[in-house]
Amino acid sequence: MVMMVVISILPYVAIALVLVAAGLFALRRAYEGRIARIEQELLTAKGDERPFSAEMVAGLPEPAQRYLSHAIAQGTPLAAMVELEMTGSIRGNGAEAPWMPLEAGEIIAPSRGFVWRAQAHAGGMALAGADYYFQRRGELRFHLFGLIPVVRAGGPATSLSALGRLIGEVIWCPSALLLMDDIDWQALDSERLRLTVKTDWDPQTLDLVLDPDGSLREVVVQRYDDGSRRPGQEYVPFGVEVDKERTFEGYTIPSDVRAGWLYGSEEYCETLRLTIHEAKFR
Repeated sequence: MVMMVVISILPYVAIALVLVAAGLFALRRAYEGRIARIEQELLTAKGDERPFSAEMVAGLPEPAQRYLSHAIAQGTPLAAMVELEMTGSIRGNGAEAPWMPLEAGEIIAPSRGFVWRAQAHAGGMALAGADYYFQRRGELRFHLFGLIPVVRAGGPATSLSALGRLIGEVIWCPSALLLMDDIDWQALDSERLRLTVKTDWDPQTLDLVLDPDGSLREVVVQRYDDGSRRPGQEYVPFGVEVDKERTFEGYTIPSDVRAGWLYGSEEYCETLRLTIHEAKFR
């Protein structure tokens, strides 16, 4: 009797599963459509054809002059955006979390926003999705096997955190610093440079630690957090250690980096490692 009941309801279970799968597929396609539209908007960012020269940074603090003159070759047009291709590995919070290899591509227009598309793999499972910030909105969604949603975040806290990420990633398009308004440059000492960027949200703070030749050694941005990492503290340090640089199209940018939240503290745990293989500027 029980077997007959089970057999009789199997078609309805199958139909329900098909409907759920179709709904999940439709939601993923809608998100991908939004991501594609944002990418097209970012790609329209216009740079400045004027060639970079030392005179352009003459009024900035000495560490800023050293950094920008190292990062941008003389005569290079000022780009407003960059497209990156990268590989690396990522893991969740905690030193015991397993590392997952990833491949990713990113479009960054520091005055507008970014889109990061990534695929990670672990134990035969494939996790793919995208993370973005555009027009005061940040969101991320990742799906298992391209269908099952496993990571999803949005809302004001996610948007503010994504804005902090955008400010930090200006290191991959340094010429944008010369095209953006409302940046306060402050030399903390000969090795440390602080940028305070005014935005439609709170001002965002970015610290750059430089070697004597102007190359980047560390990057620290104060990113918004929902209190999960440090209860009662809204902004916490997210840091990047630069292991290697590489020159693309006249721009010398970090190519091998390690990063994580709560940088510089005892709670710091490295959660991201990236290698940039290709960078296209416009």
